[in-house]
Amino acid sequence: MHYRYHQVANFVRKELGDHPKIYVYDGEEPNPHIGHLAWADAFIVTADSISMLSEACSTGYTINGT
Repeated sequence: MHYRYHQVANFVRKELGDHPKIYVYDGEEPNPHIGHLAWADAFIVTADSISMLSEACSTGYTINGT
């Protein structure tokens, strides 16, 4: 996986790892991505992935960018 992914994943695990709604996909199990899109209340998407941003936009939720 991309180096930036590991930086973000490590930060999320450190800051939010105990939260029951936080899940960081490790690439080892079946990809739960479609289910996450369906059930999520919010998304954190890195700017280096236009596909992740597009998929988040397809949910109909408001998208805020910086």
